[in-house]
Amino acid sequence: MKRAWLIALLVACGGAQATTTIRSPQDYEQVVVSVVDRVIEIFKDGGINCNMISGDLRALNGSQKVDAARMWRRDHPESNETIKKVISGRKAELEKVMGPASRQCEGPIKGLVTELTE
Repeated sequence: MKRAWLIALLVACGGAQATTTIRSPQDYEQVVVSVVDRVIEIFKDGGINCNMISGDLRALNGSQKVDAARMWRRDHPESNETIKKVISGRKAELEKVMGPASRQCEGPIKGLVTELTE
């Protein structure tokens, strides 16, 4: 029982970050989809708690996954279309979950979301 609890805590706290390796446009698209999913999750979980949302967005922005995506995009400029495609496909959902928090915490949140897409 104690071992199961420890594993649950490690999973809940994130544990060590898994290494993200992008070797193809398909890998890159999967990472972008994963990051967009995480942004949606952050806003759903955070409600209008500006500090919580900002902290989670900063953690995501500093993650190895986002760094790998930035490196791929730097070396493959055509991949910018992938970001646009993924975001436009989820635009309504993103606007819905981000709306309340972006009105409440306009400055820090918009800046962090912009950093994630740069």
